[in-house]
Amino acid sequence: MHAGGTRYRRAAVDLERAAGGEALLVRGPEAGSQVVSAGAAELFGTEFGAGK
Repeated sequence: MHAGGTRYRRAAVDLERAAGGEALLVRGPEAGSQVVSAGAAELFGTEFGAGK
């Protein structure tokens, strides 16, 4: 989840379904929150180290 500037906060989500570029979450950030949809693997690799 976007936390302002170039900072991001990792948060768990439970997805019920996705269609047409939208997702219905059972659990996750508030409606309208900015979330990463592309580049998530790169953010994860930066946080935990690539290939770990």
